[in-house]
Amino acid sequence: MGVVHHRNYFVYAEEARIAFHEAIGLDRDDLTRQGVAFQIGEASARYRTSLRWPDEFDVKVRVGEVRRSTWTIEYQLTRADGTPCAEMSTTHVQVSLERHRGTPIVVSLRNVLLAAGGREVAPRQ
Repeated sequence: MGVVHHRNYFVYAEEARIAFHEAIGLDRDDLTRQGVAFQIGEASARYRTSLRWPDEFDVKVRVGEVRRSTWTIEYQLTRADGTPCAEMSTTHVQVSLERHRGTPIVVSLRNVLLAAGGREVAPRQ
């Protein structure tokens, strides 16, 4: 059919997120030294228009909500002609490497996320 399979949109988002992490100074090695890592707890997508081979496209990435132990990364995938193709988001959970359970976001990571434009959300009461 010549269209990009829907699962590939997440591959493109992941590649863009890794480049974004580098651009904002997120240091995964530093997090490991602090005894934490992060994993994806949720991923969602809303598909608007299909990408077709060999369409050129752009993925815009930004930090969304920053909570106690989670944060959201938001993605907009747009064809080179400006046509929106998909909006996606991934929710990341900081986990303790020792206990493999969610843990509050370390200060250094929280500062990077907020400096990158994240919106701090107070914990639910």
